[in-house]
Amino acid sequence: MPEPMRTAPSFASHASGPVPRLAEKPRRMYSSSVSLGYDDSTLIGSLRKRVIASFARIPADWDTNVFITTWNYIRFGHLHTLRSMQPLLYPIASQEERSELYRSYGIRSTGTLNLLTWRRSALVACFVIALGASTLLAAVARTSSDDLYVMEQTSYLPTNGTALRDCQYEAQQPIYVAYKSPGGNTSFYTYAQPDRRECTMPFVEYQSKIVQIALARTALPAKQIDVILDVILAAFAWIALVPTLMALSRWHRYGLSLRLVSAAWLLTFVTPFLVLIIPVRMF
Repeated sequence: MPEPMRTAPSFASHASGPVPRLAEKPRRMYSSSVSLGYDDSTLIGSLRKRVIASFARIPADWDTNVFITTWNYIRFGHLHTLRSMQPLLYPIASQEERSELYRSYGIRSTGTLNLLTWRRSALVACFVIALGASTLLAAVARTSSDDLYVMEQTSYLPTNGTALRDCQYEAQQPIYVAYKSPGGNTSFYTYAQPDRRECTMPFVEYQSKIVQIALARTALPAKQIDVILDVILAAFAWIALVPTLMALSRWHRYGLSLRLVSAAWLLTFVTPFLVLIIPVRMF
């Protein structure tokens, strides 16, 4: 077995003679490259490979018609949802998106391509969620308006129970009285009886109805403010869809899209706090 080669000491010239100098330790140049892959032999790896391969069908929708773009987003909405949940370490951009970004902006970096395409899919998911939330807030505002109408009609009822179900005043038949004078003449007089309240509901139910009328009269102003706040929140939720849609249509322009998303975020999350801190006593 050959012996390992040893480095001989070098000698440097000195006035008193040669001085041995140990050889410097050779420098090692390290070159590391990080590559992320997945094992196709496993179930999760094969599924991930198929999911990433399906992203190649997503069109860029760069300068297409509005109706075609909308149809493409609806048709490939499930792919955008899956891509919005993928990490940025995998090549998730389609070939058409890569070509358009390179042709228009000269972008060739895989990280930048993954970021832009991931933001595009994330904006699609955000728009769908915001649309559902806006619809829900509109339904809440409509329900509050209906409750306000019922409360107003209840507050108009009298508290004596005359307008309640199975509890009302009924007219009584008048009383006819005949009077015979000493001279033999007979006179007839009519006496009207006061109306009598007829109530067939139980006493507990009757008392609860009266309490509801009193509470409706008391809480009516606060309910009106509540309806106004619900309408304002629903309106701002629908307005926030506009910058979200504009950010989605300009997904390839990162700065402009980011500012539009910030505006939509302010309209969605900051506006409710600003509206709810207004004291109700001001109204």
